[in-house]
Amino acid sequence: MLLLAIVFIAVTAAGSAQLIAVSSLVTYDIYRTYKCPQSTGRELIRVSRKAIIGFGIGMGILASILLQAGVSLQYVYLTMGIWIGSAVTPILLSVIWKKTNKSGAIAGMSWGTSKWHFYMANVLLYSVW
Repeated sequence: MLLLAIVFIAVTAAGSAQLIAVSSLVTYDIYRTYKCPQSTGRELIRVSRKAIIGFGIGMGILASILLQAGVSLQYVYLTMGIWIGSAVTPILLSVIWKKTNKSGAIAGMSWGTSKWHFYMANVLLYSVW
């Protein structure tokens, strides 16, 4: 019973952190920066709450779709790691190398992702036979 409580607390904390991150990103980095720079605190709270509700509903819909499609959590984590991992090198180079440009970063991400697609195609091809 204690282990179940620990898992529940860990999942709840991770979900809360995601909601706070998305809310902050939408509210301050998008809404306040681009849409309404002179917004009041009350408006920011309203936008924050709408972002949390929208993100929660969107993730619920995505989870339902993945569940109905029979996609396992292992595959979701693998795919997420590949998509995020292909962006690590371009982001690192944009921070430490002054000659990095937009087309080079996009090419690096595309190259990393295409390598993953090639790898997955081979895994699926040889695992079926």
